[in-house]
Amino acid sequence: MRKLEQAVRRIPSSVGMVGAIVALIPWFPYPGRIVADTKIDLSLDPWGYLARSQSAWDSHAAFGQLQNQAYGYLFPMGPFFGVGRSLDIPEWVVQRAWWSVILLTAFVGMYRLLSLIHISEPTRLLSISYAVFCLNKKNKKMI
Repeated sequence: MRKLEQAVRRIPSSVGMVGAIVALIPWFPYPGRIVADTKIDLSLDPWGYLARSQSAWDSHAAFGQLQNQAYGYLFPMGPFFGVGRSLDIPEWVVQRAWWSVILLTAFVGMYRLLSLIHISEPTRLLSISYAVFCLNKKNKKMI
């Protein structure tokens, strides 16, 4: 626990504020409604969906279908939705909480990466900027 406390103290308050804003972004579009982003079955009946994902054949859809993506929801997304629904949290709240977790994880990962490569140092900033410019350079052909 001591390492976590030290890590939190090292994070500037401006980074914490940006992280809070990033976590709040998913809560604004269509509050109270599920957005068609995840499998609708996963939002409405997560434990049932996870049980059906154990088989290659799903008889619950139209005339039946071969599942080709169900295994991708087994962990950690499926249990996250399942626990949320087991606690009687509304579907749309569980969905937005999941989006917040994903966005915060990406934000913290990017912050950690940039701090490890010391992007704030002027020499590194110049070299990284040049590398990004070279990678984004497009070949333009004259017609």
